[in-house]
Amino acid sequence: MARFISVGSLIDLQNRIIKRSSIKDESKIFKGTSGIDLQKTIDSASPGDTIYIDGNTTINADDLGKNSIIIDKAITLASNRGEKKNGKLHYGALIKRGNIIGSSPLIFIKKGAGLVKISGLRFQGSQSADWDHVCIWIESHDNVSVEGCEIRKWSDRAIGLYPSPKIFVKKHLVAAFNYIHNNYNLKDPGSGTGYGVAVATSEAMIFGNYFHSNRHDIYGGGLPNCAYE
Repeated sequence: MARFISVGSLIDLQNRIIKRSSIKDESKIFKGTSGIDLQKTIDSASPGDTIYIDGNTTINADDLGKNSIIIDKAITLASNRGEKKNGKLHYGALIKRGNIIGSSPLIFIKKGAGLVKISGLRFQGSQSADWDHVCIWIESHDNVSVEGCEIRKWSDRAIGLYPSPKIFVKKHLVAAFNYIHNNYNLKDPGSGTGYGVAVATSEAMIFGNYFHSNRHDIYGGGLPNCAYE
């Protein structure tokens, strides 16, 4: 069942968009087209930096092979999905990955990274991929937000929060104003995978999103300290 964003939510989304004009340091404008190039840019960034990807950019992350784009520091990774400029609505940069068997999650946010924000990007996977096809994987730490993004065609899950069962982090994720759709395992429909947001031993605040054509929109693992609102 689809859940639509209200008019008020759309106005709030406009206020949250990170625009290119707000980036004063040109060296923080990512101009590459590969996953390896993006990883190098993240590695060279300092905590607190914003890495901005121009809205017309397409990044093919297949050059990473089975590896992830790893975020291990407090940065913002952003584009301009949803920005209205000169009468045009912008779609934001696209980061995509094909069917790579046994691959790690596309984006892996490491424990202890600190305040990480992913904003205004589009992520596209392959619905015919294996069950481990994941877009964003959040390890055990606090203060992560994913907002204003489109996340589609991930056969396992769009966003996964899976810290150690012995660790509980309050308000682990804020997921706001995203379009999360068509996350479903076409290769093995009986696998039970195809989640929009999957929460284990952590808490998530999930609001203003539009979920459509996922096998499960929001999944809670039922483990101790698992909660979302």
